[in-house]
Amino acid sequence: MGYRFQVDLRGILDLLSNHLYSSPQVFIRELLQNSVDAISQRQQIDPELRGRIEWQVLESEDPPRIRIRDNGVGLTEQEIHEFVATLGRSGKTDSIEARRDEFLGQFGIGLLSCFLVSETIRVRSRSAHGGAPVVWLGRHDGTYDIKAEDGLDDNTEPGTEIELICRSGFERFFRREEVQRLNQHFGELLPIDNVILPDTRFNGCRRPWHHSDKKAQLQFGKRLFGTDFLDCIPIHSEELGFEGVAFVLPQAQSPAARTAHRVYLRGMLVAESLENLLPPWAFFVRCVINTQRLRPTASREAFYEDTELEKIRGGLGETLRDWLLALADKDPDRLRRLLRVHVHSLKALASSDDTAFRIFAKWLPFETTDGMMTLGAYCEKHKSIRFTSSLDSFRQIAPIATTQKLCVINAAYAFELELLMKTQKILGLDIEQTTSATLLVHFDQLETDEEEFASGFMEQAQHVLLAHGCEVLIRKFLPKSLPTFYSATRDSERSRKLDHTKEISGMLWSSVLGKLSSTSHHERPTLCFNYNNPIVRRLLSLDDEGLLSLLIPTIYVQALLLGHHPLSTLEVDLLNRNVLDLVDWSLESRNRWLQ
Repeated sequence: MGYRFQVDLRGILDLLSNHLYSSPQVFIRELLQNSVDAISQRQQIDPELRGRIEWQVLESEDPPRIRIRDNGVGLTEQEIHEFVATLGRSGKTDSIEARRDEFLGQFGIGLLSCFLVSETIRVRSRSAHGGAPVVWLGRHDGTYDIKAEDGLDDNTEPGTEIELICRSGFERFFRREEVQRLNQHFGELLPIDNVILPDTRFNGCRRPWHHSDKKAQLQFGKRLFGTDFLDCIPIHSEELGFEGVAFVLPQAQSPAARTAHRVYLRGMLVAESLENLLPPWAFFVRCVINTQRLRPTASREAFYEDTELEKIRGGLGETLRDWLLALADKDPDRLRRLLRVHVHSLKALASSDDTAFRIFAKWLPFETTDGMMTLGAYCEKHKSIRFTSSLDSFRQIAPIATTQKLCVINAAYAFELELLMKTQKILGLDIEQTTSATLLVHFDQLETDEEEFASGFMEQAQHVLLAHGCEVLIRKFLPKSLPTFYSATRDSERSRKLDHTKEISGMLWSSVLGKLSSTSHHERPTLCFNYNNPIVRRLLSLDDEGLLSLLIPTIYVQALLLGHHPLSTLEVDLLNRNVLDLVDWSLESRNRWLQ
């Protein structure tokens, strides 16, 4: 035996009207939507019909009221029972799949939003298909009355009038200035006469993308977003059913930023802050578009993530890409000005699009050990590309690479490594990752007599640093002011970072990381002393083993600090202890000298 669900209608109304919508103000949009769809349906019968929506705000009555009338298709008594008083049933349902781009509403629940601000809703409607006007009176408790108005003139204009009676606490929505503001907010781009009686119109705003004057488009963007944009880009596609303007933001955006866009559906504002409208690389613009085909969610405050949205996202990305490529061809100075602000977005595009890479990758700037340099300038000057993949690695090698006349690119930032890989793939240039270990091969070996002079010191340094898992070398390199250079292999650097993370992590993560580090077998890092450095030369001649046992570990820790390597707790303690011991040794030496 089958059973039917028992529905608490009052609870359903409360759920939908108070939890489906983000704000009570959407009732204006829903009333507009119903009227626009009714007019669209009547225009299928009478293509010459000029649609009109009229508002009457009775804020002086007690309680205040709002009336909205349209000259749309209207409803019969049966249709009111079927569509107005049946949740989830829409008067557009039968045709919505066949002609989705003709109607705004699809769910049959829009009128419920009026219960956000009203205890009682009165609907008076006459169908364009004939019959007497019908009056429906709905209440917040889920009950309604309906009756036909017989005996009236058959020439009464078809259409619908809805009257809302203010709910206590929502009086501000029944003031003329608020109704006027919300009409402009949601419906200023509707292609239908929309009037607040006696004479305030909202269909006089020309769609900004129809302006040939860029200044007018930028003024529209400033009014909507409160921003003085750098530029604006017309965007449209008849095939995909959208048109609009993309406004170029005046300041740089993080690649992780989620730029919000304003989307209209056939002239009605649906989404004020839609975040998934553009491809991920296009975070340098903020869009206003009008679309014909996107499918709104039930609240009509967002859109379904479906194939239609995916197509429009791709079409918008293609339009922006073509605009950038045209700039590179026709107005490179303008492109350079854009690059100064939005270089990360253009790097993102070039890293994902081979055509874009070929066109303007040469203008993209990179940080190098010789200063900022465009990729084009670097490729002209160097036959191969040297790079580091992390900021710490770049900082470690920069002082040495410069003196060795090696120009190394810092590819630690978003999209830059992908761009360098494309340089190898598309331009055929050799590419090599430069690490501290690879720089050692560029250092000069010592002469035989120099090696003999340094042998005693090196033996003790090797003994002292063995406890720290570090090998010792001595070479000649520039700059002379740098006494040591700490060179870590990839595995040893990974192990050091894991150990550092274990020290600052909780017990659980320490045990997990301990298992990771315990399985890692790596070559030891190297501390290379600079024979050219005056202090190192003095150390080589020092025969005080006790003092060397203090100085060598201290110099080792200093090399770690200069190379931006994380220090372990033991190394920090070692540095503090040795510094204090050296201070004590200096004071004792001074006292002996004074005596």
